[in-house]
Amino acid sequence: MVTIPQHGENGELYDLKAFVYDLAPFLSFESWSVRVDQCAGNAALAIEELTSSMPTISQQAFESLAVAIHQTIDGEFIAYRDNKEILRLVAVDSSFWEISGNEKIEKMMLEKYGAYGN
Repeated sequence: MVTIPQHGENGELYDLKAFVYDLAPFLSFESWSVRVDQCAGNAALAIEELTSSMPTISQQAFESLAVAIHQTIDGEFIAYRDNKEILRLVAVDSSFWEISGNEKIEKMMLEKYGAYGN
């Protein structure tokens, strides 16, 4: 697991919109379990209610959801392939992301976003 900041040095936001594109070359995901405890964006309340039971959704539905979220304050996103967990993204208190996946993904995320606390 690696931990990256949710905000860059210049105030840029590191969130799902960027991660969808970052992760695409690495793995093909079949489905996602999602729970958004709190987020910001035009459809924030609807997204929070829709995902409160942590439903499993398709990759396409996940991408649509990611675009609708401006910022994930607290939430968990688990990607599956062949019914096996292959990636977990956990947003914590609008401060950082905990990312668990294969070594290539973790390395890429650290190189792109930096380690939280550094």
